[in-house]
Amino acid sequence: MRAMHPQEDWVKPLKEDRVRPQMKCAQCGAVTTRMDLHLKKQHKLASGTEEYTTLMGKATPYVREPEEDEDLERVLREYR
Repeated sequence: MRAMHPQEDWVKPLKEDRVRPQMKCAQCGAVTTRMDLHLKKQHKLASGTEEYTTLMGKATPYVREPEEDEDLERVLREYR
């Protein structure tokens, strides 16, 4: 007989609910949570190469600017 958790709908959390920060690519400006995958898939760079490690080091945390929120709100108002 299989041991059950007291709640049948319980789901084990993944890696303690880890949150990855959004990063901005230094080469193209794209915003992503997985810079390693972005560089491999979009820029076709192999991990460990000099360009790959340089771009990983140059990636900066993404912070949304207040102007972006205002532009989004304006566009949504015009759409309605």
